[in-house]
Formats: sequence, C-alpha cells, structure tokens
Amino acid sequence: MATEHWKHNKYAVFFHRLTHNDQQLLVENGEECSYRARQHIYEENDLLTDVFIIHSGQIKLSKAAIDDYQFILHLKDSGDILGDNVLYDVPVALMTAVARTACRVTKIKKDVLEDLLLSSPLIMQELLRGRAFNQLATQAKCTDLLFYGNDAALASVLLRFAHSYGIEDQLGWKINLRITHQEIAQFIGTTRETVNRIFSEWKKSGVLLTENGLIIIRKLRELKRLLHCHKCPHGICTIA
Repeated sequence: MATEHWKHNKYAVFFHRLTHNDQQLLVENGEECSYRARQHIYEENDLLTDVFIIHSGQIKLSKAAIDDYQFILHLKDSGDILGDNVLYDVPVALMTAVARTACRVTKIKKDVLEDLLLSSPLIMQELLRGRAFNQLATQAKCTDLLFYGNDAALASVLLRFAHSYGIEDQLGWKINLRITHQEIAQFIGTTRETVNRIFSEWKKSGVLLTENGLIIIRKLRELKRLLHCHKCPHGICTIA
C-alpha cells in the first residue's frame, strides 16, 4: 500500500490562504514573539488587545471546567490565528492558550489589524472564513462529546487526529503526532484511567495499536460506527 497523508488542510488555516503581499503586511505591522513549551500565552477571561498568528509550533486552546479541570477544545498549528474574537467586540479571552511545543507567533494590535482590514479585502474574507470554520468545528465536537459516551468521544478525537496528522501505511492509519493519554483525556473531558481502559480494550480487539509511541488505527470503520459518523467534510472533522 502506498503511503498517503491526510493533509492538515483545514478551512481555518488563515495565514496560508493569504497572498504573499498580505502575509508580509501582517508580519511587518506586528511583533514577533516566541514561547516555550507549556508556557501560557493568555488565560481565559484575560483582557486581550492583540491577535496572534502562529508561524511555527502548536498551541492548545482550553476552557476551565469544574475543579479547575482544563478541557481542550482546539489544537492550533502554523497558519492559524488566535484571539480574533477581539475584532468582534469580545475583548476578553474565551479560552486559555498554552504552547504545546515551542512556538513562534506574530502578535498584532487590534486597532492596527482593523486598519489593515480596510486595505485588504482578502484578509477580511479569510478572517470571516476562519471564524465560520471554528463555529462549525466546535459545534461538531460538542455533538460528538455530549451525545454518544466516552467510547464514541474517544473515537471522535482519534478520527480528528487522523484527519489532521494521519499517514496511511501497511498497518493502518498512523497518527504522526506524539500525544499522551492525559492529553487525550483532556480532549474528551474524562480521566486518563478511562482512556487507558478503552485503549486496552481496543488493542485487544484489534481496533488500534501503538508503535514507537504513535497510535495506529487498524479499524477505521469501527471508530466511525461507534461515533454514528455522518461523513462530515474532512475540513470540519479535524482537531483544530
């Protein structure tokens, strides 16, 4: 079987959809910043005055639940934009942003970006496109997590990781991203012990396996069956 990638070509990759001139316009009018892995970029309910464009690395977006538990809703990569809710007169952070890996971003002041929007219809168009994507993706995730139980919620997260980072080989769909059971638990709002139990059951039944720290999905259809999958577009069914 030939190797194949499920491209991380989300509808929301804001920066990569712009022309080179528009990209330069944003970079030249912003401030480049770097963050260490696990460093907090902003906290939920912080007052925001900037929008962030990711150039390298990954950033987790989470919301606080009871007992300060962090529920991860999105994993953002190069080209994604954070904090754009300030452009819609929502001046506080709706989620907590934490660097999952070392990151490099461009930080642009709200009023500066608003001025740039007047000179570039494409930047405005892609901002609106990304905003619509995030709403659809969040709605789809919430449906998966709330309606079908822990097994289906885990199936949903693994399918989304596969759509974002999957590589097909002789064994199945390999998720080419190292992620811990604790992180996976935070994506579905459960405990690491619950994820460990389900993984153990699925390994025994041949649904998946792990190799060199990476998850390989052997029976993709079984995960879709658990999820009552409605064949959402791959652009929506991602971990972003």
